[in-house]
Amino acid sequence: DRDVSRQDPVNQAWWDASGYPVQHETVLCRDPDNNFVPMLAEKWETSPDGLTWTLTIRDGLTFHSGAPCDAAAVAACFDEFRDPEKGINAGFWAPVKNVEASGNVVTVTMSHAYADFLFAIDNGYSAIYNKATRDKLGDQYGVKGTDGTGPFVFDEFVPGSHASVKR
Repeated sequence: DRDVSRQDPVNQAWWDASGYPVQHETVLCRDPDNNFVPMLAEKWETSPDGLTWTLTIRDGLTFHSGAPCDAAAVAACFDEFRDPEKGINAGFWAPVKNVEASGNVVTVTMSHAYADFLFAIDNGYSAIYNKATRDKLGDQYGVKGTDGTGPFVFDEFVPGSHASVKR
């Protein structure tokens, strides 16, 4: 009962669960038993006080364009998701005080313990994209092209009609 949405984690009306994951993946996801499991990350840890989350990103990941999908790319997306001027779900990122990338590790520091952080990063509003491509396309990201890590690439988006992807 809804129109197909543009495939843009930052600028869209609603997360299209049938179309999103094929182009953009998340750092973590949930398995059929609803347990969090790694997707772009190979592992994650939380400090005993709940203030620091350490996400280790898998080596060798690339976006569809061939650009590296590394810790720096993930951190750049996290910073946009938490920016109230950009991220559609920035409110869920309010406890995040700082995001840093070093090597293949993203470190997220919280202002207070935030047990729901895993839920904030396992949905389409937190799907990872190539920021350089998104910056280049601006408001046309998800309309004229995308640059994610999923098994399908952008083909066409026609508002009010359809979105198509290619394997």
